[in-house]
Amino acid sequence: MDQRIESFLTDVLALAGEEPDAVGEGVRFAPADCEAIFRAREDNKRMKDQAARICRVLCRTRAAAEMHQISRECRRVGCKGLCFIIAPDH
Repeated sequence: MDQRIESFLTDVLALAGEEPDAVGEGVRFAPADCEAIFRAREDNKRMKDQAARICRVLCRTRAAAEMHQISRECRRVGCKGLCFIIAPDH
């Protein structure tokens, strides 16, 4: 996976244990920071918006994959309550 996306995920995971408001704010701003990097790296001015959209998709996909992995690990070790909090749909 792209290092920029992994950096986004690291920033989001670093919010664990923070106050809920701080987590919500951090999760909202982390993709924006990543998008800014994608936009800056795109040389073609017409493609900057497309780069930002791709970034959002990659961030969402990577976060979902990580949540799925955490959920699977929770089920494996038997912490069902935590699974419900992290990934209630699984």
